[in-house]
Amino acid sequence: MRTMALAATGLAFLALVVLSCPATAAAGIGDWRADQIRQAEEEFASVKVLSRQPLYLADSFPDGAKGLLIGGYPPRTAWFLPPGTPSATQEHYNSYCFSEALVLAQTQDSQSVLTSDDRAILTRTRLKVLDVIKAPPALAAGDQIAVVRFGGEVLDHGERLRVRDDGWSDFSPGHVYLLKLQSVQGRGMDHYFSLIYRETAFADLRLVREWDEFAAGTPYGDVKTELLSLPNRYACPPPR
Repeated sequence: MRTMALAATGLAFLALVVLSCPATAAAGIGDWRADQIRQAEEEFASVKVLSRQPLYLADSFPDGAKGLLIGGYPPRTAWFLPPGTPSATQEHYNSYCFSEALVLAQTQDSQSVLTSDDRAILTRTRLKVLDVIKAPPALAAGDQIAVVRFGGEVLDHGERLRVRDDGWSDFSPGHVYLLKLQSVQGRGMDHYFSLIYRETAFADLRLVREWDEFAAGTPYGDVKTELLSLPNRYACPPPR
C-alpha cells in the first residue's frame, strides 16, 4: 500500500458528500483530517466504478497521467407526474423533490487524496453558500460547506494519477455552482451524498450550459423561481 497522496485540484466528479458546519462557519472549515478521509472512503465504498488495480498500474491518459475515465451516469428515467406533463417540468420536479438540498455556492479551494487501496481518488472542495433554494434548517446562505466527490488528480511518488468522468466541471476558486445534494440517513452524520446528481456552473449568474432542461444563459433567478414553484403545483412524494 502506498502512502496517501494529497493535491490541490479543480475537477468535478460523479458523487457528492457534503459536510455542513454552520456552527463554525465564521471560522471556516479546517483542513481534511485523517478520520474524515476514512469516513469519506467508507461512504464511497459503494461506488462500484473503481479501478480493478492500483491506479499507478492503470492505463495512461494522452498526457501521460495514469488512472481511470468513468462514463457518465444515465439520466433519471422514473417520472411521477401525470402523462403528458412536459419533460422539462418533470425534470425540474425531480431536481426539487429528490434533492435534500439545492444551493448556489462559490468555490474556495480543493484537496485530493489517493484512497488507502490506491484504486480511487476523492476530492474535497470548500465552498461558501451564496443562496439556498431548498435545504434543511441548519444550512443557510453564508455558511461554508465541504463537498467531497469521487475523482480528482494527485501526484504520488512522482506519478500523476487521475480519476474523472467525461463531463467534469472546473471547480477552481471563485467559480459559482448550483449543487443538487441528497442526504445520507441513519449514521448520525451531517452529510449529503449523490451518485447521479450533477452540479452546474454560472457566469454572471447565468447558466453556462444547458442543465436539467434549463437553457444555457438562463438567469439564476429564473431557475430558482421555477424550482420553488413546483411544490405549489405538484406534491413531492413523502420521504421514504
